[in-house]
This record gives sequence, structure tokens and C-alpha cells, in this order.
Amino acid sequence: MHIFSDKWSYGELPHINQINSKSDMKLICIGNCIAKNINRWLSYNNIIPDEYPWDALFNSYSIKKEFSRLIFNEEWEKYVFHGIDKDSGESFTRDPWRTWLSAKNLELLRNVNDRVNESARELLKNSNTILIVLGLSEVWFSKNTPNVILNRVPYESIKEGDNSYKSRFSTVTEIKHDLQEILRIINEIYTNEPRVVFSVSPIPLRYTALKDNIRVANNLSFSSIYVAIQEVINEGTNTEYFPLNEVVEALSETEKQVWQEDGRHLNIEVIDIIGKELMKFLGVRKYSNSNEPFWINKVNKEGQVIGKQYY
Repeated sequence: MHIFSDKWSYGELPHINQINSKSDMKLICIGNCIAKNINRWLSYNNIIPDEYPWDALFNSYSIKKEFSRLIFNEEWEKYVFHGIDKDSGESFTRDPWRTWLSAKNLELLRNVNDRVNESARELLKNSNTILIVLGLSEVWFSKNTPNVILNRVPYESIKEGDNSYKSRFSTVTEIKHDLQEILRIINEIYTNEPRVVFSVSPIPLRYTALKDNIRVANNLSFSSIYVAIQEVINEGTNTEYFPLNEVVEALSETEKQVWQEDGRHLNIEVIDIIGKELMKFLGVRKYSNSNEPFWINKVNKEGQVIGKQYY
């Protein structure tokens, strides 16, 4: 009689069970900064196009809003925040969820967003498998709109003296609701039900604004996401879990150099291992390398980008 399904083995990669993937799998990946590097790997191996509309979406609320704005008239303009460019001294307006997008004024930001919308809709239309990488659950919001979560810390506004922003942890209930909404919206986008895979990023918080120390805050951030994902999967939705964080944990128990100098960004060899484990999970056996080199951003001990790391 078998009581247990698995046992602990130090330094051993998690057992990857191939899911019933689609024979003509067309994958997209969306989520935090590690999702960008997975997309680079997928592009290098000719699995997705080179051009990709998304940068980092750090929390479940921002990812929900990203899917929502692609099919609904999602109101984002009144939640923008503002800042001053440290080099030019000029003011700018930043999108609340696509925080990599900013412009000199709201009208220019609308034009930029329209182009991203067009590209993202085309990509979604041509995909049937979605990997969603959830990054963190310590979130920021304005005291004026406490139920509207921003994608990241509004550094620029805070530096300009705006004291209306606060941080907190999203609850398991909130994250679960975001994931349920993401699935509902995805099912409205697609004619045939797509395969949705959730994953948890291994990247720890860089800072915390809460009273707990950074390691406690990091564990709280991860645990809420894990519980929410498992509750959604256990409801019988057409979703799976890919053990991205667990792969990195296992590699960290070996002599392999997992992290770059800052201890928060993964080395390119680890991204390559994650990509290959993901292909095994999805049942993709054949893929070919691009003629272009595979690279990710190289960072220094402060986490600042100083160049490219090639594989």
C-alpha cells in the first residue's frame, strides 16, 4: 500500500510529470521579471516570436488587469502616477500596471498603450497555452483608491513628496479572486479552452516596507501565492502548476552558481535549465536554436543592469 507520493532528496530537481499538452502547443509567458527571461529563452529556441509586448507584471492584480484591458474598456487613466526624469528633469506620466510604459503626457501614453494592446491581442489570438509566473504579494496602493493595486512601488511619486501611497500584503482570498478572474477573462478571449499553467517566481523581495524583516516578508509573500494557486487548481479548473521555484531551490542546494552577484537575479545557465524543464513538463521534445545568441541582463551586486550575460 502506497501512503506517500514523493520523498525529500537534497539537491534533486523536482519530478516533472508531463501534462496532457496540446499537440500544436503555442506558448506565451506573462508575469514578473523571470517571465521576461523565460520568454527570451523561448524566443531563442524558436518557440515564440522575437517581438514581445510585455515587461514585468509583478502581482496577480496587475496580471488580471493586463488581460482585462485587452478585451474590456478597462479604466487605467485615473490611476496613473507621475514623476520627474532624473536625467532630463522633465515630468512624465506612468501606467499603473504596465509600469514600464511612461510618456510626457496622458495622450502620448494612450498611443503607446494602443500599440501594446494590438501586439498583445495578436499574440494571445495565436496561442493556446499560457504560463503565468506570479512574483510577489506585498503590494502598493494609494490611500485614495485602496482597492486598486499598482504593479510596483511608485518610487517617482513618493520622491516628489506624494505621501498617499502605502503597502500591504494581498490576502489569499484576494489573490485567489484575481486568479479566478484571469481564468474567466482568458476563457472569454479564446474559442477553445486554453491550457493555463501557474508558477511561482523564485526571486525574493528586494525591500519590504512592512514591520517584519525581509526574510519573514518574503516567506509571507510566497506562501499566500502558493495557497491561492493550489485552491484554484483544486477547484477542478483546467490549470496546472509548474515547479519553477522548486527547480531553483534544488539547484541552490548544489554547487551550481544559481544567482548573479546581487543574489536575486538568476544566472543564465539556470534560465536554460528552467526552459528545458518547462519543455519536458509541456511535452515538447523538439526545438531548434536561433542564429542569434541567447542572453539575459547582467546585474551588479546592487541589482543594476550593467550589460548582458550570454550562454
